[in-house]
Amino acid sequence: AAPPVQSRVVGGFKCKKNSQPWHVAVYSYNNYSCGGVL
Repeated sequence: AAPPVQSRVVGGFKCKKNSQPWHVAVYSYNNYSCGGVL
């Protein structure tokens, strides 16, 4: 069986709303793979 999914960001930190406006998305052959905030 697969391990349970955990909702966490390694090395992340809280920030003010709208203070991090840059978003990155990773696609592979037109399929969304993952994303994050820069």
